[in-house]
Amino acid sequence: MKKGKVIFGLVFIVLCLLFFGTCAGEKTDPGLNGTWVRTSPAGYEMEIKLNNGKYEEKFDDISIARGTFSTNDGEYIPVRTHIFGGFWSVGLAVGALESKWYSVDEFISIAYKTGFFESYMSESEIDEFLASISSLPKASYSVDANSLILKYEYEDDDEEDIVIYNRK
Repeated sequence: MKKGKVIFGLVFIVLCLLFFGTCAGEKTDPGLNGTWVRTSPAGYEMEIKLNNGKYEEKFDDISIARGTFSTNDGEYIPVRTHIFGGFWSVGLAVGALESKWYSVDEFISIAYKTGFFESYMSESEIDEFLASISSLPKASYSVDANSLILKYEYEDDDEEDIVIYNRK
């Protein structure tokens, strides 16, 4: 009987993730749904599309990553699941990645195999960079009229970053 409950539980979780992007207990604030843009200090357009627990990031209208997110008591919690190879292939090595979606694990595996980063980063810096790709920081958030304000606080740093997106 235990085996049947375990299998049922696993099937339930998989179906939740496939159809809803989140599972029981996770929720999203519908006020976040939409396309949000900002211009970086260097003049590049950054865009995030949020839709019922799923998101996609773009850099100057080129897809770079996607994943899921949840919200809880004013906190935005993103989880990156995929990286778009077309954007990242130049940085890794031309031809190392096709213009398709890769899981974060696939991307990290390819990045290590190319050896590209080793020419200008130490092993610990490479590990830190690749870990940052899959582990996004949580942020407190607020929606004010047509602005999405994300406030990032870092445990190992007293500083905070405030990022403001405008509704597109």
